[in-house]
Amino acid sequence: MKTSPAPYMIAVLTCIAAGNGQHQAWAPPSGYPYSAALISTITNPPGHTELVVFPLRGKAFTIPIRSASVPRTFSPDGTALYGACTPSSEGSESAAGPIKIAWCKIDLKTGGTTTVPGTVQDFVPQSGDRTGSGDLTSLFGLTLPAGNPKVILLPAEAYPWMDLSLSPDNERAVATQNGRVELIDIIHGTIQPLGEEFFMGAWSPDGKWLAALEKGERGRTVLMDANNFARRRILGPSELIWSPDSRYLLGMKQHDQCGPYQGTVEMINVETGERGTIKSSKCQINQASIGWVSRDIS
Repeated sequence: MKTSPAPYMIAVLTCIAAGNGQHQAWAPPSGYPYSAALISTITNPPGHTELVVFPLRGKAFTIPIRSASVPRTFSPDGTALYGACTPSSEGSESAAGPIKIAWCKIDLKTGGTTTVPGTVQDFVPQSGDRTGSGDLTSLFGLTLPAGNPKVILLPAEAYPWMDLSLSPDNERAVATQNGRVELIDIIHGTIQPLGEEFFMGAWSPDGKWLAALEKGERGRTVLMDANNFARRRILGPSELIWSPDSRYLLGMKQHDQCGPYQGTVEMINVETGERGTIKSSKCQINQASIGWVSRDIS
């Protein structure tokens, strides 16, 4: 589950549609406090996991993250990762007891891993039946750093939600279920479709925008007023990954010189539609597990 920063005020937007994926002269913002990053398992030796950081200026560098398994989520401030892990078996657990899993925090500055309170449980392998367990189709809330997970809502259909994004005020969510994007009202426990043409959606950290990605290989990014869902701007394709300050979205650009399975990270200005490549990431992206990290972790 994606985590969100402290609640923000939701504002009504009055802006008009911007250009569709402009490619103008672009330079990284001076002193910008965040960098793009990629979680990669294609490392040497193989099988180890690293965080590859792509600064806006300078060369890429890596940080080993070998203490938690997928899925992983970038923290809102860009200083940590959250993911499933196997906690220590100290205390009452015996080495012969059941395998435990938990949700853990990886501090990107120190490399230390801590368990989120209340998330340790026995690992039960799934049989592949997505309709036989409420645990696979329930929406859980997890307050960080305190933990305390609880069931928020059960879906109307027996399909798991995917690509979940929680609004900054923790009152709404958007997720994909059975091929369509749905708006989830957590307070009232209601669900409604966002639109059959969309593949996934994501709230901006400042609470002003809801971005939705159209279906199709070159689907556009539609920015909506988060208050009334009026469509305000149309941008080109993106990965719907918001910068912590809500100024940019991350995208991925294919280059002929990179080959069919490699690409380069783009920053997309949500105010102007302007797009620019992050040079340190050129031809190094082979999957979409990208995000933002604080420049202070270098």
